[in-house]
Amino acid sequence: MSRSRPWRGKAAGIAGLGALAAAGCSHPPHIPPMHSELNVAPKHAPQHAPPPNLNTVASDTRVQRIAKANVDFGWRLLKPLAGASPDANVFYSPFSVTQALTMTMNGAGGDTQTVMADALGLKGAAIGDVNAANQLMLPSLTGADSKVGINIANGVWVNKNAKVRESLQLRPAFQKTCLEFYGGRAESLDFSDPAAAKTINGWVSEQTKGKIDGIVATRDISGSPLVLTNAVYFHGRWMHEFDKSETLDGRFHLSKAREKTLPFMSNDMSVDYRETDQFQAASLPYGNGRFSLDIVLPKRVDGLDAVVKSLDAKSWSNLISHMKLREAAVVLPRFQVSYTADLTEPLKSLGMAPAFEPGANFIPMGMEQGYIDKILHKAILQVDEEGTVAAAATMEAMTAGGVSGAMPAITFRVDHPFVCAVRDNATGTLLFAGVIRDPEAL
Repeated sequence: MSRSRPWRGKAAGIAGLGALAAAGCSHPPHIPPMHSELNVAPKHAPQHAPPPNLNTVASDTRVQRIAKANVDFGWRLLKPLAGASPDANVFYSPFSVTQALTMTMNGAGGDTQTVMADALGLKGAAIGDVNAANQLMLPSLTGADSKVGINIANGVWVNKNAKVRESLQLRPAFQKTCLEFYGGRAESLDFSDPAAAKTINGWVSEQTKGKIDGIVATRDISGSPLVLTNAVYFHGRWMHEFDKSETLDGRFHLSKAREKTLPFMSNDMSVDYRETDQFQAASLPYGNGRFSLDIVLPKRVDGLDAVVKSLDAKSWSNLISHMKLREAAVVLPRFQVSYTADLTEPLKSLGMAPAFEPGANFIPMGMEQGYIDKILHKAILQVDEEGTVAAAATMEAMTAGGVSGAMPAITFRVDHPFVCAVRDNATGTLLFAGVIRDPEAL
């Protein structure tokens, strides 16, 4: 569905999927034919072109704006997700969700586009600037580090079933934007045929290296005229790998009264670190240091909810900016988690409800009457001695610091529930974020 952008390393993968179902159209339009194997790279970002200069990307005010919005949105959405699952793991990709939704914003008009932008932290931002920033940033992520493998892909899937297609005339301008700025490839399928869901799931699996294999069912899309997808895969190798011979079983405290046995990796390394009365925080780098796994560990075993509640764009920026390079004895569980969620209600709670209701304006996309039906997300995270692998899928359905060498080494033992994020250190973008309460042994 889109061109694949290699993302080298061993960390997380995300796939986003969105489906648009229109409520109807008073004048049945004609849908232009779409090639089933169309795969055209964006005009201004050739598939084999070298990545843009990092300083150019990081200093671009449009990139800075969407990166800041990504952090703001990422922590705001985590709160209702964590609140809905108070005893479970939550792990998702703010980056994948925002990719799918910003593509959709290009097909929204009037107040609908406004509420979507506000919910995404992009209030007042011109959609053209958002598109240009994505076009600039995407290739800089995928070609950043030989030890970090990244694949980012977007797709546009159109329902060619005769009973549904009359509700949509996919406008050339919208299709061009998806292709040119997001690398989105277009394909036409009959969503009432189970083979369509199989095709979309196969695309998601391919883009996430088999980590996500079943994001959508026929019942999710059969009445939808359009599905938008985003897939992100991240595989990052640690800058300082853990020695497997040093991995030993230990206790992970699920709560004050409950614990489980997990394999714990250990290594002495230099990390960016900050400590307060409430938490310890460390940034474990991948590859050449462009990307990192940030872990915020509450001081108290039962302190996770308070830490999650305190996180927002301002507090996160303050935490990162006050980290100092320290020598640390890092003890980290070797673990995996998986997560599946319907993001519809959480996104409504952030102010996006009008986009999910009849009366929404998606005319620029080609629907006279249409609104978002559902947004589904699926993600996995795997952390071992070599690095991290993560994958996720989102489905959107619419219906009609400095070194402080003199300081002593610290111990950073991650043996109770914690917050984590996979971050692009150049722009600050949160690729993944989550709350890990009950990790499974890997």
